[in-house]
Amino acid sequence: MSNYLVNADLTIRGNLTVNGSVIYVKSQQDWNSVNNSTLKNLTDLTGQIADYNGNLVIENNLVFKCFGSSTNGSEGCPGSEECPIFIVDGESIINNVQHLDSA
Repeated sequence: MSNYLVNADLTIRGNLTVNGSVIYVKSQQDWNSVNNSTLKNLTDLTGQIADYNGNLVIENNLVFKCFGSSTNGSEGCPGSEECPIFIVDGESIINNVQHLDSA
């Protein structure tokens, strides 16, 4: 199963279900632990659009990179909170939330 990185601003006009965890990564060390072959960009699933119309189900984890440059993967200042804007205009069903910050 794939994990999805929120790599662009997105509004979901429908419901969001995350069967794994929503993970906020706040350090390069933690990023190294989640950035693997199962991590794909959310835009691979939704397309390069600002508004996704419909319900969205993430079978595994939804990952937010909250340091450095969130959209291009380069290193930056830990804790700079440069997460993309992610809005759900509907209901959210989330199994778990994790904040990773080993820095």
